[in-house]
Amino acid sequence: MRVPVPLATLAGFLAWAPTSHAASFDCAKATQPAERQICADTALSALDEAMAAEYSRARAAVSEDGRKQLRDNQRSWLKYTAGTCARPAAALDCMRDAYQERLTTLKTVPVTRGPFTFIPVESFGFQKSPDDDEAGMAPGWTITVQRYPQIDNPATPEAQRWNAAMAAKSSNEVLRRPNDDAEVDILETFTIHSASLALISLSSEGYVYPHGAAHGTEGAQTSNHFLPQARELSPADLFHPDRGWQTFLSNRCFTDLTAQAERDQWTLEPTASSALLNTATNPENWEITETALTIRFPVYEVGPYSASMPKVEIPWAHLKPYLATPPTLTIPSH
Repeated sequence: MRVPVPLATLAGFLAWAPTSHAASFDCAKATQPAERQICADTALSALDEAMAAEYSRARAAVSEDGRKQLRDNQRSWLKYTAGTCARPAAALDCMRDAYQERLTTLKTVPVTRGPFTFIPVESFGFQKSPDDDEAGMAPGWTITVQRYPQIDNPATPEAQRWNAAMAAKSSNEVLRRPNDDAEVDILETFTIHSASLALISLSSEGYVYPHGAAHGTEGAQTSNHFLPQARELSPADLFHPDRGWQTFLSNRCFTDLTAQAERDQWTLEPTASSALLNTATNPENWEITETALTIRFPVYEVGPYSASMPKVEIPWAHLKPYLATPPTLTIPSH
């Protein structure tokens, strides 16, 4: 979501930055409205320079194929921004917000986890809202933004299979159909929690915003994928069937969520730990890191919208009595 970002941090640069030249292109040759907007505004020009520097840094950190993908991502974003920020009255603020948001995103690229470097594959879609409404995330437009991960320069068949699976999942996942409500904005992204030659843990995260609604709806699903076996993790890969791990997880989640609700002043709707059993024991809600197993609860499942998607983090040391002997997944030192 675009949120206006203060530009005070750029004050030192803006005190001397020339207005006749933006860092990523020659303003004397600017022909497009977006280029002219950048050249005419020192704050936007500074953001353009910073974004160009982050883009160059990210491309230098990946392979030739990775650089091509980042180039395609950036071209798609530039087209999207030029289109959705085309209204003259709001163009400057729109572009400032968009460039600041893009700068923040590029600072996270690429992502290195374990032996792998991950890059995003991004697509930015936009179309005019049927009633040209002002109530969407990009006023006057309906947007669809999708990001999914790829391993840069995959050196093993297992990594190549994982890339193919991520690409296939994205291409088969139709975010918007012709008959769908056109006044709904859709965002999809991802988070890599951990990665090794054995397993990659990541969450696909989505946000759907109907124009004019009080708020959108968020959701997530985790994949804990064994690379050598090309399959998803199951509870038996971690836990011993006769050690009561299900009861431990649901009780631990109930205790932690009760504390979160009290701290953050929202009401925990389940009144017993047994109500959390199905979610707590479903690997699609498990995020695996080097330090902990984190269990995520969907929006509205345990509390109001303000509770979002609460998480319970359980260190591996606390899970040791319940683990299989040995677990299929190599657990970090605990």
